[in-house]
Amino acid sequence: MYPNWSAAEFACALDHIRLTDNNRRILQAFLDAPEHTLTAHSLARAAALKGGRTAANLRIGELARKFAPLLGPLPDEGDGNPHWWRYIAAGKWRDGHFHWTLRPSLKVALLTNGWEEAASHESGEIPLLVAQTYREGSLRQIQVNAYERNPAARAACINYFGTACQICETDLVDIYGDVARGYIQVHHLRPLRRVLSGQSPD
Repeated sequence: MYPNWSAAEFACALDHIRLTDNNRRILQAFLDAPEHTLTAHSLARAAALKGGRTAANLRIGELARKFAPLLGPLPDEGDGNPHWWRYIAAGKWRDGHFHWTLRPSLKVALLTNGWEEAASHESGEIPLLVAQTYREGSLRQIQVNAYERNPAARAACINYFGTACQICETDLVDIYGDVARGYIQVHHLRPLRRVLSGQSPD
């Protein structure tokens, strides 16, 4: 007997559960699996769980128990075993293996919360194993000094000396054509940093 929690209940629970990387890989593995169904062996492989089948059984129980305080208790199966995985999956034996199938309402809650499932299981693409949310926009303060050049000083220099280089006598118009007319770098004879710091000329 399985409780029928809604997608809204699962979405609310997901908002309050702190998911580890293992938890995220398990949920993503279910989203990406054909028919959202996995065995312990296939879950261990898909979610990269070290320890194989044993680790998969432990980790799915660990994840499922996080839903218990938010969704309420599971009905008693009558065998004294809580079968924690029932919070996130239905399960049955088939072909000698136990198969977990992700609850449809949990799948809807995950997709609503921004997770993505594999586009196609026939495409041959390797599915992403981890659905990750990234927060951006943290404030970082940077202090720099920017020294403004005086455009009147540049204009006076070009008016007096022209736009041909005073060292090599090259005018950029001769090389680049009309697009470079009036373009030249104007440099201080005494570096600006020395003027501003009050240092004597070299």
